[in-house]
Amino acid sequence: MKELLTHEDYPNYKFSSGGKVWSNKANAYMKTQTNKNGYKQLGLVKFGGKRKMLYIHRLIAELFVLKTSGNQVNHKDGDKLNNHYKNLEWVTPTENMKHARDTGLFNQDGVNNGSAKFDNETIARVFTLVDAGLTQAVVGAILNMSQQHVSQIITGKRR
Repeated sequence: MKELLTHEDYPNYKFSSGGKVWSNKANAYMKTQTNKNGYKQLGLVKFGGKRKMLYIHRLIAELFVLKTSGNQVNHKDGDKLNNHYKNLEWVTPTENMKHARDTGLFNQDGVNNGSAKFDNETIARVFTLVDAGLTQAVVGAILNMSQQHVSQIITGKRR
């Protein structure tokens, strides 16, 4: 595979298969910024003179990765900073979300879920008290929750 390629919209730069960007004007590799979401990005001047902030992984994928499906770029190893072309793949939004869940990058179980009512410590106390022989109603009264919540925690329907 060719080491450096030029993007048709950004002819003043060359992009490496390893995820680096070369400036023809500066005659050097450019420094990237990491945004608040953990992705490397860079301000490039588009053909015609407009500067635009771009995600490095998208540019590398556009040049080096065969687009088979989808319009999102996934980092196979889950590392947003690893923009080597072998670590990138085109996916659909559904495939991207499945990958994030399967690899633990996106976890909304238990207290990580915005709808969670109880923390892990409270959940553990429910099981401890029920295992000690207390009724669901008594456990609910002790922990300031309804008997229905206690029942849902025990059956795994609520966190």
